[in-house]
Amino acid sequence: MGQERPPAEAELSRIIEIASKATADFIVSKVPRDFLEGFNVNIEVMDPQSLLISVDVDVEVTDGDAKSLADEASQYCLNILDSLISMHLRGQLDGRSDSEIIGSIQEESRGSGGSSPKP
Repeated sequence: MGQERPPAEAELSRIIEIASKATADFIVSKVPRDFLEGFNVNIEVMDPQSLLISVDVDVEVTDGDAKSLADEASQYCLNILDSLISMHLRGQLDGRSDSEIIGSIQEESRGSGGSSPKP
């Protein structure tokens, strides 16, 4: 029994929070802690009705290509958002903790052999 409506403001805030946490986990998993100076994940809802969402990820590393990692993390975040919205529409977010949802998405990602979660 899914939901055919876009997420309400509180639901969208939760989706953004989960996507931000998952993206942070993704970045930390890609860079040894000694090389990671910092990062920022900014997710902004431009239009809640059409679910127009902007993602901007900044990464600072002492060794490696920060721009490539930021681009990869941005794409990962967009994929996470897509998965979370699909899960919302199918009614699969209710009654589950954020950690459980993130774990589920990450498991699907590992199972698919890539860094992009599947809805």
